[in-house]
Amino acid sequence: RQAVLARAAAEREERQRQRLRLRASLALQSGVRSFLCLRLEKARARTQFDQLAGLCDKGDAAADEAFAAQAHVLVRLLLFFHFGALDEGRRRALLTQLHRSSRTMQAST
Repeated sequence: RQAVLARAAAEREERQRQRLRLRASLALQSGVRSFLCLRLEKARARTQFDQLAGLCDKGDAAADEAFAAQAHVLVRLLLFFHFGALDEGRRRALLTQLHRSSRTMQAST
């Protein structure tokens, strides 16, 4: 009788360890999927930012108007994906465009 009880207790403990391993592996998989998904979304946002910034960086009046219409989108995108030195050029380009747009708007008023 004691042997049967001991074996049943050992089996319960093994099932509990398996459940814990399963929970841990699910948490790890979820974290990895989240990281990969966020990395993909940030890459898409960078591409969208680059496309919009390219359309707005012609230096003429039409480009300045296009920038004024898209500035909030560009800022929102940059805030979403910005990562230090990787996006320093994008940040500088956006600040340059903002400054140029501000000067153009002040000159027209």
